[in-house]
Amino acid sequence: MSKTFKLIMAGLVAGAFLLEAPPAHAIFGIRAARAAIAARRANKALSSPEDEETAAPRAENQSLEDLKRLEQESKNT
Repeated sequence: MSKTFKLIMAGLVAGAFLLEAPPAHAIFGIRAARAAIAARRANKALSSPEDEETAAPRAENQSLEDLKRLEQESKNT
């Protein structure tokens, strides 16, 4: 029983290397990278210099909507 289990586990590990399956931590890393990219885009969009004479002050709700929109765009790409 124990020998069979060890053979199956060794086969799964070898199969992961041969089939180039991504390790689990890489999947979480991709999600973290997407979140970081979305945060950078949102910060860039909010901190971009606008012409203060002609631009109206941004409402807080509008900036929250912009953040949500940017996050959705980053998830789609």
